[in-house]
Amino acid sequence: MKALILSAGFGTRLLPLTNDLPKALIRYKESPMINYQIERLKNAGFTELTVNAHHHYEKIISYFSENDFGIKINVFEKIITDLLAFIILFFCQITLAAMYPFKY
Repeated sequence: MKALILSAGFGTRLLPLTNDLPKALIRYKESPMINYQIERLKNAGFTELTVNAHHHYEKIISYFSENDFGIKINVFEKIITDLLAFIILFFCQITLAAMYPFKY
């Protein structure tokens, strides 16, 4: 099973912590926040993860190259962000059109 972790945001609500680190790598208790997501997904039976990164994406790539989680992890920078934004907007428009049909 595959999963997608969205972590392309700028983390503006966590400023100034996110000036130098992406939100996913900010430590919570003993580990970066993304570790908790990875462990839960792994325990749920997921075998491959894709992480969508943008803000300080090079640090996320570096983090995964230095750490082994026992699961395949792919990191995509921003490209998938634009695609996801398009898909979300498209389905929002369809949903709104179904909820509020245009009347002549």
